[in-house]
Amino acid sequence: MALVMLGIAFGVLYLFESGLPIHPALILMIGALSFIIGSVFFDAKGASQLRSLTGGGIIAVSSAFIVTAIVGSIKYCIEGKLPGWEVMVSSLAVCMVASAIIIEFMMHGLPARPRPRG
Repeated sequence: MALVMLGIAFGVLYLFESGLPIHPALILMIGALSFIIGSVFFDAKGASQLRSLTGGGIIAVSSAFIVTAIVGSIKYCIEGKLPGWEVMVSSLAVCMVASAIIIEFMMHGLPARPRPRG
C-alpha cells in the first residue's frame, strides 16, 4: 500500500508538471467502467438507488484518478525525474506509516463517542 501511495504522489507531480499522461477518452472509459461496476456492487448489497449511484460515482472518480496517477508515476520514472535516494527512502517511510494508520482504522474503526444527553 505504501508503494501505491508513493506512486500516486509521483503521478500527481507528473500531472502538475506535464499534464495528463493518458488520453482523456481512456480516463473517461476507466471512469465509466468503474461507475457501472461500483453501482452494480452497491445495488447487489441492498443499497438504495441513490446510494448505489453515489457510491458508483465515488468509485469512478477515485479509480480514474488512481489509474491516471499510477500511469503518470511510471512516465515520471521513465523520464528520470525521480529525486535522490534519500528523498525516496524518506517518502517511502512516511507512506509506510500512513498506510499502517489507515489499515488500523479500517480494521478497527474509530472509537465511538458517547452522545451527550439532554
